[in-house]
Amino acid sequence: MIEQLSSASLLLTVVTVLYSLWYSEIKNAKEIESRSDKRNNTPKIDKIKEVKKYKSRPLIILSIILSVILLPDTISIIINSARIYLENPLYIFENYDSVATTFCFIEFGLIAFSIRFIVDLIKLRNKEQELTPE
Repeated sequence: MIEQLSSASLLLTVVTVLYSLWYSEIKNAKEIESRSDKRNNTPKIDKIKEVKKYKSRPLIILSIILSVILLPDTISIIINSARIYLENPLYIFENYDSVATTFCFIEFGLIAFSIRFIVDLIKLRNKEQELTPE
């Protein structure tokens, strides 16, 4: 489990570093203002499309893939912990495993990142539609 925790921590770090590097571009793209004449928004729309394609979508794909990879172990840990707790609620503290708990915490962090990245993509898509002439 220690090796899995190390791998999961490294993968979460990669996602976090990429998001921190790309955050300002994603944020700026979400905050682009529309011109009064929407026909002149083409460069802004192109910028949003670029951010979606090269920043937002890769983050979503990476975080979801990592979440799915770690999910079976996380479910196994949760089921085992629930079983122990249901058999004897006081016994759970005797077998507390901080490594397994940290592993689950990392999985939940990846799921939270995935949700955040999806929300960002939705906002980018909405901004693109707002800027697009009808």
